[in-house]
Amino acid sequence: MDKSAPVGPYHTTQSAASYLDYNYDYFRTIVKKYRIPRRGPFNNRFAQSDLDAFMADPQCFLEKPKVDLPVKRKIQTIPL
Repeated sequence: MDKSAPVGPYHTTQSAASYLDYNYDYFRTIVKKYRIPRRGPFNNRFAQSDLDAFMADPQCFLEKPKVDLPVKRKIQTIPL
């Protein structure tokens, strides 16, 4: 995913689905699965540059798996 600032125009969910030639309900599923960034004061807009980047390489929008690091635990001794 390109780290540059998003470029408009900005689309609503309905117009973004139309722009990508997807069904509205399917696009909403895609947004949740691929974490396509939402923009605007109410997070209800999609930048056309983000949509173009998604179509070019959808895998870059997948959430990266979290790596579980080992936890260092301090052993406490209980006096008898």
